Amino acid sequence: MALAILIPLTLAAAALIAKPADYTLHAATRGAAMLGYMYVFLACLSSAFVRELTRRLGKPYLKVHHVLATVGLTLLTVHGVLVAWDSRSVAVFLPRFESPEGFLLWGGPPAYWLIWIAVAAAALRLSVGPRWRLIHWLNYIAFMLATTHALMIGSDLVHPIPRYTASAMALIVIAVFFRKRLTEAKT
Repeated sequence: MALAILIPLTLAAAALIAKPADYTLHAATRGAAMLGYMYVFLACLSSAFVRELTRRLGKPYLKVHHVLATVGLTLLTVHGVLVAWDSRSVAVFLPRFESPEGFLLWGGPPAYWLIWIAVAAAALRLSVGPRWRLIHWLNYIAFMLATTHALMIGSDLVHPIPRYTASAMALIVIAVFFRKRLTEAKT
């Protein structure tokens, strides 16, 4: 768990040091976005290692997964709130449908709401029934939207290494999704 805390913090700090922000609010906005993205990535990745995490950490997998997801979603919420504060508009939380490119460029808001829908499905899984997982899979779509959003307008992803890292993270999340589905189909 220490690595799950230290690695994202180190990467975000390195990005902020490499490209200092114009003002404190911008640095906090970027930091919250990067850390939130990394923790949601770790939450998605954790689903590929259920047994290993339980065995190594001595804690139920869901506790670890929920901590990672909660930290990620909290930081993404902070990111959105800071963007709204800076722009003086809550419209930043609304998806844009003027064009496919505009939708992807501003993919953060739809990703944010998809994650909340997926979280609600998990929280209400007893009421929703066994199909709650189908709704929870929206997290994977949300991650792709967030990655596209970050690649298109993320000021920290203009350099090749962070761009390739974010792209690799998205590919890993896709691989985790399909690996998990194929494993479930076999059982």
